[in-house]
Amino acid sequence: MLCLEAAFDVGKDLHEDTAFLEAEPFWKINFYQLRISEKSLGPGFCLEQPNENQDVDGTLYYTEHQPAMENRMEIMAVEGSRLKIRLTGVTEDVNYYDGSKPKTRMELVGWFYRKK
Repeated sequence: MLCLEAAFDVGKDLHEDTAFLEAEPFWKINFYQLRISEKSLGPGFCLEQPNENQDVDGTLYYTEHQPAMENRMEIMAVEGSRLKIRLTGVTEDVNYYDGSKPKTRMELVGWFYRKK
């Protein structure tokens, strides 16, 4: 299993409808595969976690927990114990949980530290 967690401070230049929330988002995804070898964790390695049942395999916390779906990760670079990863997914609009707005697409490119 590969678990990715990304935590953020309160954003800058936010839209008026979310700025007042002063949220500190947190995105967590668990990718399952029978075996992931150390050697395979290199540039081009990809995993997907659709989280179709909208359970705990992918979550975004903004001001409340909500499912993160269609999650995908791709390793772009490796430097020692750091992995540069592109992470993508979709979730409900953080202000409208009733499905009345289109899903929000998320993308993050950043360095993740590998723990064994």
